[in-house]
Amino acid sequence: MLRFQLGLMRIESYAQAAAAQVARIDAQMTKYLDGVKADNPPAMPEYPSGQLFAAAHFYFICWDSVAKALDSLRSNVAGLVTPREVWRRYRTTLANYTRARDHLEHYSERLPLGRRSTWNYESDDSIERISGDPGAVRLGDVFTLNGEQWDVSLKSAEILKSLWQDLEEGIRAETDTSFAAWLSGDRSTKGS
Repeated sequence: MLRFQLGLMRIESYAQAAAAQVARIDAQMTKYLDGVKADNPPAMPEYPSGQLFAAAHFYFICWDSVAKALDSLRSNVAGLVTPREVWRRYRTTLANYTRARDHLEHYSERLPLGRRSTWNYESDDSIERISGDPGAVRLGDVFTLNGEQWDVSLKSAEILKSLWQDLEEGIRAETDTSFAAWLSGDRSTKGS
């Protein structure tokens, strides 16, 4: 039971942390765009690419942590089916964001001439040309890397919030039903 509770707490915590990360991304993008739009700015504001990259990385870690915790809850001693149902519903999105985390955890392999690089490298006698996507948060709150992209907007964090709500409500309904059946005399119900 403790393992299950810790898993639930982890999912809730990382869903909340993900919301905080996209709020940071949104605040940095808003500040940058406000600076660009300003009348007579003293200087063109610098695009906060490094900070946005790090915030996106932490955001993807939150998604990956939720995916791993939810996966661990699918098999539970109480026999609850809600974790499996929520996993099925969100599996594709979780896998997509987990892939983003994996790219950034192994970022050096994605750089030019790395083992898993998709960069184009051309060389002739006098010039070397390298082209590719080093990874960045782009305008429109999209993170891109090597031809792939992930939503890092406030809206994307709502998906994790919905996952948490679906999980919490499903478990509550499932346990309330089992407990009510047990109280009414059906002692063979799961969770008794």
